[in-house]
Amino acid sequence: MKRAAFLLILAVCAWALCACVTNGQIQHYNAGVAAYEANDLVSAKHEFLQAGGYGNSRSYLSAIAEYESIYLSAVESFDAGDYDEARRVFASIPEYGNSSEFVAYIDRIAELYAEGEAAFEEEDYVTARDRFYRASGYEDASDKVSQIDRFEDNYRIAMGFYSEGNYLESLEAFRKIGVSYRDTDEKIASILELFRSFGIKPAELLTIFAENCAAEEPPITLASSSIGDGAFTAYASNGLMIVGNSDDAGYITSVSFWIEPSLRKALGDDGMDRMLGLCIVSMAPGGDDIDTVLGKLGSFLDGSLDSGVFGITYSRDRSGASVLTGTRR
Repeated sequence: MKRAAFLLILAVCAWALCACVTNGQIQHYNAGVAAYEANDLVSAKHEFLQAGGYGNSRSYLSAIAEYESIYLSAVESFDAGDYDEARRVFASIPEYGNSSEFVAYIDRIAELYAEGEAAFEEEDYVTARDRFYRASGYEDASDKVSQIDRFEDNYRIAMGFYSEGNYLESLEAFRKIGVSYRDTDEKIASILELFRSFGIKPAELLTIFAENCAAEEPPITLASSSIGDGAFTAYASNGLMIVGNSDDAGYITSVSFWIEPSLRKALGDDGMDRMLGLCIVSMAPGGDDIDTVLGKLGSFLDGSLDSGVFGITYSRDRSGASVLTGTRR
């Protein structure tokens, strides 16, 4: 009698347990397994959640949760701009969500960046900008776009000076670009040829002189200047006097730099050489820099080297002043 009652209790419990699992749960579970095996983990998760713990749904959900965690870490790397790391992680779970699409996208922008670099090296800046712009966010692509945009900004400034006939400012602006952007090389060459053919105007000479002297220690500035029709004068803050003449087109025909005995004494031998070098540099836009001129100073002073279009003479007048003169050839 007791045994019969026990068996009845077991049967009731088994029936109760079976009654707790619905056909819907079984169907969801089976659908989840099918989706999981088909690598559709998003659908699989949805189905296993609906299975209500039937079978080993929880084990499947735990495995899917690991995929989710890996996926989210890849998304974080992607959003942070660490594309190499993002690609590595996405590639490790190609079956999850749109991981494969992320991998393809990263590969494409990496390809665009490489094309941009190649175009930049070939000085094809239009193509380079397009590729870097399309790869925006990848490595320093955005910085490259800004760099090329600065080329264009400086080019427009240089062309503005060029169209106004302000060739010295134009030359400096073209050189500031720093690369062969558009026709910068041709423009620079044409300006230098102009300087070699016609020389420079008083304002240009004084600008070059002032810019070079401003870098000296202590700085030397132009205290005053006057440019009239056919003649010009200027005085530097250290007492140097600059006088010259120009033709009807405004180009200098001759210029003299007067260094009084008191200034020569204050400068000393090395300072005097450097002062003469600065004067020579100011006569030749785009020519030798001060250090190069100083290395050849003796040849300039003995008249065997020209500075731009100017032949050089160096002498002292009766008062003892040293006079460096450039005469257009």
